[in-house]
Amino acid sequence: MLALLLGVTRLAHAQSPQPADKPKPPAAVPFILKPAPKVSVLTFGPGDAAFLKFGHNAIRIQDPEDSSDWVYNFGTFRFDNPFLILDFLTGKFEYWLSVASFKRTVEYYKEADREVIEQELNLGHQAAHEINKSLRENALPENRVYLYDYYRDNCSTRVRDAIDQSLGGALKTRSEEPGQYTLRQHTLRAVADDFWLYTGLDIAMGSYIDRPETRWSEMFLPEKLHDGLERIVFSGVHGTANLVKERKVWHRGDASRKVRHTPPERTLDFLKGGVATGALFSFLGWEAYRRRKLWAQATLALLLAVFGLVAGVLGWLFVGLWSLTNHAVSFHNENILQCAPLALGLPIAAWGLLRGRSKWIHTAFRIAQVGVAASALGLLLKLLPFMAQDNARIIALMLPAWIGVFAALNWMRLKSDLPPDLPSGDPVTNDTDEDNAAPSS
Repeated sequence: MLALLLGVTRLAHAQSPQPADKPKPPAAVPFILKPAPKVSVLTFGPGDAAFLKFGHNAIRIQDPEDSSDWVYNFGTFRFDNPFLILDFLTGKFEYWLSVASFKRTVEYYKEADREVIEQELNLGHQAAHEINKSLRENALPENRVYLYDYYRDNCSTRVRDAIDQSLGGALKTRSEEPGQYTLRQHTLRAVADDFWLYTGLDIAMGSYIDRPETRWSEMFLPEKLHDGLERIVFSGVHGTANLVKERKVWHRGDASRKVRHTPPERTLDFLKGGVATGALFSFLGWEAYRRRKLWAQATLALLLAVFGLVAGVLGWLFVGLWSLTNHAVSFHNENILQCAPLALGLPIAAWGLLRGRSKWIHTAFRIAQVGVAASALGLLLKLLPFMAQDNARIIALMLPAWIGVFAALNWMRLKSDLPPDLPSGDPVTNDTDEDNAAPSS
């Protein structure tokens, strides 16, 4: 999630350069007397940066009345806003509709080597004028700003809604069949080639994006809107007509950036990582207990501090996003059971473990007990129908890791309870010489 935010702050304004001039409002002449503008949807391929991996789109209007050729882009915001990070974290991020010339827009995306596809729409005379008028009014300073929601109200859904309104709701009506994937699966297939972004988004998003979707809601992705427009066919007394009148590729772009068709299945990979992490913790604990290796104890303390810091910070982040923000995507995040907020106490306890303080070792052990119990509970609760979050990958990673932490701290707890002059692992005995003496004859 933080990687995505960094991409936003660096590349936000790159979606569409602002023009030096603004479109002029149309003259008050009845639509029937004016030549109809051409309306097209532009779809731009993914870029390299995190924020650009999902692609982009906009609406092109060619108005013969004033010879204008404008691109209306709903994906613009201020990257120099001093409250950018706060607004993003609290779900109060503002986007707006900007306007640029078609020539400048295409040149920009060509320079970025991103695919540019145009779909000219087969709209009626009245519908074309209506969408032209609506976009011009929407671009006015008092109308252009909207509250951004990545899945429900973004640059692509705004384009979708504008086209649907011009069609009298026909696009939505014809897109209510079940979708191909959940919103999470679409997100993960788009960022599959960036491991840290993939993991960060997967762990930060709650069950909100795991419910079944329709083709309509899948159009939060520009590529899905592109495909949806291609499927629409109208029938009438004069035969059938496709909604997309003409499709043109202005630039093919870098083919390696193409979004995967299916989300990768990585549960086994996460399980391997979790088992390896747990085994490492357990090994270090055993070495420190049985062989009294100081390097093992020091390494264990360091890794325990890192593990607790990451898990604890994530846990408290989930609490904050769930309770203090407008991010519906973060509500009911079951990963809070895998990243228990209490884990934030482990870095403090790790310092005591490094110095061999029995009190802190026992404290860390109790935190590990809670971590294992919470993680296991998260797995058991998957049997309940209302716990439907797709977080098998996170459970596969965290549960074995917590078990390893628990085992390591159990070894350290046993070591701290031994007398200082007794080798670790040797049984304590109270036998005396008299007890072991042979009976006299």
